[in-house]
Amino acid sequence: MGNAFAAAIAEGLEKAQLLDGTPDFTAYAAPRRLAVQVRGVKAVQTDRQVLKKGLPLPTRSKTACRPKLWKVLPAPAARRWRI
Repeated sequence: MGNAFAAAIAEGLEKAQLLDGTPDFTAYAAPRRLAVQVRGVKAVQTDRQVLKKGLPLPTRSKTACRPKLWKVLPAPAARRWRI
């Protein structure tokens, strides 16, 4: 179980391009605990440009996108209780 966990962590780091050179993985496993020590990880991920495809932003007017403002009603007068 610990080795499968370490392999999944290694795959995720490679996919995110966070490994620097040849990484060194050490897996630790105990009942209800898994840990991986990784050497050779970059401190910061390199910048990259991402192109997102999808629907265009709405082209409505700015006033149509604003939330409706409701009237603020005054609080009712405090009731006086007689004891």
